[in-house]
Amino acid sequence: RFAFCFPDTYEIGMSNLGFRILYGVMNQRPDVWCERCFAPWGDMEEEMRQEGLLLYGLESGDPIADFDIIGFSLGYEMAYTNVLNMLDLAGLAAEKFPGLTVKACANLPYNITTPVITRLLEAGCFQSVTVMIQREVARRICAAPGSSDCGAFSLFCQYHANCEFLFEVPPDCFLPAPKVTSAVVRLTLRDKPPVEGDRDAIFAVVKAAFAQRRKTLLNALSAAYGSRFSKEQLRQIL
Repeated sequence: RFAFCFPDTYEIGMSNLGFRILYGVMNQRPDVWCERCFAPWGDMEEEMRQEGLLLYGLESGDPIADFDIIGFSLGYEMAYTNVLNMLDLAGLAAEKFPGLTVKACANLPYNITTPVITRLLEAGCFQSVTVMIQREVARRICAAPGSSDCGAFSLFCQYHANCEFLFEVPPDCFLPAPKVTSAVVRLTLRDKPPVEGDRDAIFAVVKAAFAQRRKTLLNALSAAYGSRFSKEQLRQIL
C-alpha cells in the first residue's frame, strides 16, 4: 500500500495534473494499491488534533501510518514545511523521533517575513528560529528598547525569544543580485516570558503605544484608552 501525499489542500492537489497521472499509473500495477492524501485546512487540522484523529488515506480512511510506503509530491518550496506537518498529523514524528528538538531554519520571502515569523514563534514547537531576512527588518527585530528601530514587532519577538543579529549577507551573494542587503537572525524561544501578565493585554498596550510614533507615549495611550482612563491617571500609571 502506497500513501501518495500532496502537501497542500485537496482543492490544489486534485488540480495537479502530474499528481493525477502518477496516481493512475501506480494503480495500474497489480502489486500496488495507491491512495491519495492531502493536507487538511486549518480548521480541520485543529479538529483532528483535538480528537486524536490521525491523517488518513482519501479512499479507505485508514491512517497513512499503517501503509507500507509514504511518498510526497514536492512541486514547490513553500509546501516543504507541510510535509513535516503531515507527518506529525500522521503520528509518525512523535513515534519515530521521541524527544526530538525541532529548529526552524529558512530563507524567508521579504514580503511575508512578519506573518511567517509570527506563526513560527507562536507555533510552540520550535526550540529556535533562524532565518535570513531583509537587514532592516532584522535590525528592528533585535532593536534595543528605546532605540529608533524598536517597535511593536521588536517587542513581540523579544517577548517570545532571545533575538540575535548574526551576520549580514550582501547582495552580491545572490544571482541576480537584489537591491537590498539581507541578514541572518536567530530567535531562541524563551522558557517563559520576560514579563508577567495577560499576554493579550500586554500587546494591546504595545500596539497602542506604537500606533502613532510621532506622539508621546502618554498621548498615544490616551488616544487608545481615553474612554477608560483620564490623562492624569495614565500619567500616574506610567
